[in-house]
Amino acid sequence: GKPTAQKEVLKALVQHGAKIRDLLIKQLDSDDNEIKLAAVIAEGRIGDKHAVPALLNILTEDDDNLLVHAVKSLTNIGDSSTYQALLKLLGHDKLAVRQSAVAALSSLNHSDMKDKIIELLQDDNPLIRESAAKIAGYIGYPDSFEILLANCNDSDEQVRKSTIESLSCFEEQRVFLALTTALE
Repeated sequence: GKPTAQKEVLKALVQHGAKIRDLLIKQLDSDDNEIKLAAVIAEGRIGDKHAVPALLNILTEDDDNLLVHAVKSLTNIGDSSTYQALLKLLGHDKLAVRQSAVAALSSLNHSDMKDKIIELLQDDNPLIRESAAKIAGYIGYPDSFEILLANCNDSDEQVRKSTIESLSCFEEQRVFLALTTALE
């Protein structure tokens, strides 16, 4: 948990990886946030799927920095069982947490995600619509195009912004018209 030693400790932990799996996973439940953060980062670098349940537990905590690092570690591990938990973060009130969840879900590209993103583009929560637009644009779901076009006129400015940015990923004639209308 000492920041001055953290870099070297993390390096050693990553080198020993699976040999210290159980010890490292126990540290994910530590009361000391510095120790917990170091363990989260190490688990992400090691990429051990055995840590997924403990990392998922961290997603319910209030420490945004810890949350962001836990999501990054889950992204590095790439386990599809994290899909549902990551979806719940798309409406988080902190931008950094939402961005981490968007990146993780885009990287994961779960087989159920296309239909879920289309549903989330129409959610009542503008934070969720904004996040869904970023994923739809990054992955380029063709079935989401019509909803994205409609969201160019969303009542929330951030939803409009993320939607317009996402349209550039589609090769469709109407993108140019939507972008020109947005500029006007």
